[in-house]
Amino acid sequence: MPDVGTISPEVYIAMTNPLTSFDVFAFEVGRISSSALPVNLGARPVAETMVRKENLDRLLKEPIVVVALLGLEYHLDLRGENHVSIYIFKHPHLRSVIEYLLRDETGGDFFTWARGKLFGYSEDCIAEFIERLSL
Repeated sequence: MPDVGTISPEVYIAMTNPLTSFDVFAFEVGRISSSALPVNLGARPVAETMVRKENLDRLLKEPIVVVALLGLEYHLDLRGENHVSIYIFKHPHLRSVIEYLLRDETGGDFFTWARGKLFGYSEDCIAEFIERLSL
């Protein structure tokens, strides 16, 4: 597992200083970090964040270190020409669940329910969402 010393000063400042001037990379570093926290605390099984494909190589070198330092895993899914979804999770079996649910983009009640559960939504919220889709 990498140590904190592998994070560049630029990434460390972007993650710890809210007054850092805004740039897309710093924003994406913050999103990855804030997505990882609820997963690490057990508040949700999986978190997803979407990043710009052009920043992916740089993000995989440094901010994903934060995910690894927390003992979490991630799965990448290409979303169109310009974006990649990063799914962050703690338990290894969730990788196969994520991969299975990503296979069917058409939806259906089962897939909507399963995705809702995967991201930590309550039964009531999922039921309300499915009802709205049906209208």
